[in-house]
Amino acid sequence: ALSSTEFLFLAGDAQSANGLFVGSAMQQSGGPFSTSSLNASSILYATGLGNNGGTALSRVLAGILSANNGTATFSGQQNNGGTLQAQSATNVTYAVGTDGRVTFAGGGGGSAPLIYLVSPNKGFALFVDSSSTSAHVESGFLEPQTGGPFSAASASGTYAFGTLQPDVVGVSDGSGIALFNKNTTQVSVTSDNNSSGTLNPAGSFGPLLYSVDSTGLGLIPAGWSIDGTNGQNGTCDSFFYIVSPTKAVL
Repeated sequence: ALSSTEFLFLAGDAQSANGLFVGSAMQQSGGPFSTSSLNASSILYATGLGNNGGTALSRVLAGILSANNGTATFSGQQNNGGTLQAQSATNVTYAVGTDGRVTFAGGGGGSAPLIYLVSPNKGFALFVDSSSTSAHVESGFLEPQTGGPFSAASASGTYAFGTLQPDVVGVSDGSGIALFNKNTTQVSVTSDNNSSGTLNPAGSFGPLLYSVDSTGLGLIPAGWSIDGTNGQNGTCDSFFYIVSPTKAVL
């Protein structure tokens, strides 16, 4: 247990008998829930397995879900095995059960997630896709965004970070610190990375210029186009969404 309202759990079965998993459980607050329980801009992020012609790929997604009075929009990016693609949906209708279960319908933009709210505008997300050509397994989290409108000064100070679980062999894990200097709009990073059991300790890069727009979307380095048409050769292009002045999703 982490506290009286949250604990972590881990599967104890043999992999041959059952799927392995690790996760967290949080005590709900703010219920019984209704449509008004999802009524703000929140950051939705997820990781999972993609599928390209039968080949498993690591797949990650992050973006802004804006919801109000039963209608939502989504704008974000998905990296599917190294291919970055914009993701968007408009006029998506949703319903919220009294138990916090959120279902979406309409609006296009691919498969929509199921969300179980922990509290208003915050919850666990599970994507549902049964397509025979692009089926994937993906899950993540929804967190309410606070502190906007944003600017480069919204990312300031030292942030500790860590990656989510790898989904295919060859995808590395990493953790470290990123120092954002709002006066120079530069970021410097020191990190440890483990790729297939090979540790690369205390790697570093930067300082690099960064930018943050009013929605909380940040780019490292500043100036590269998120659609990939103006990438920075020789660097690790990254983007992030500010959740609050002290937290971001990279």
